[in-house]
Amino acid sequence: MDRQFTDNLYPVRQTMYNESMFENHDQQICHMLKHSPEKGLDMLIAQYTGYVWAIVSRKLESYSRQDAEECASDVFYAVFQKRHTLSESRGSLKAFICTVTKNKAIDYARQLCRRQERYIHTPPPDRACEQDDLVAKERNHQLLKTVKKLSPADAAIIIRRFYLGMPIRQIAKEMHMKANTVSQRCVRATARLAQLLDKEDFRND
Repeated sequence: MDRQFTDNLYPVRQTMYNESMFENHDQQICHMLKHSPEKGLDMLIAQYTGYVWAIVSRKLESYSRQDAEECASDVFYAVFQKRHTLSESRGSLKAFICTVTKNKAIDYARQLCRRQERYIHTPPPDRACEQDDLVAKERNHQLLKTVKKLSPADAAIIIRRFYLGMPIRQIAKEMHMKANTVSQRCVRATARLAQLLDKEDFRND
């Protein structure tokens, strides 16, 4: 992994790795995630970006920079989803993030491996799934309506990332933003979208 690239993508002061700083801020981060989710997410990203990136870049060193970057973004969203279960009595936030990050990196490696295998052998289409495809399209339509309730910039990022499958660096280029800005906005926008879907009782059964 290119050190200069990672430094530019996730600029983190060396003091971010100080153990006492992690311990001093973890309780406040957990509290804010539960009671003021967006502010808590900002604090989480600011405190743990360097730590998460250090793990992901090692675990996915055989894959592209874009894959590692997207995995790191997914880690923060996964932690955000579990914000109501976070508790110092159940273990440190740092340890929890470490576990989530390693698991995500392993999942990403498996997905990337399967993606490579599909280039070698692609099974024929299953016509019996046509009805399921119609249901999925309807749900995607409902989801897109909710996405458009976000700010125009955040909606554009979500649509490009999850509907069009564009990598973060390409989105950054098209939207004239830095890659790390797009990555962090994507995490925050996904978190806000999840809250909107909860209010609308959207279920992905």
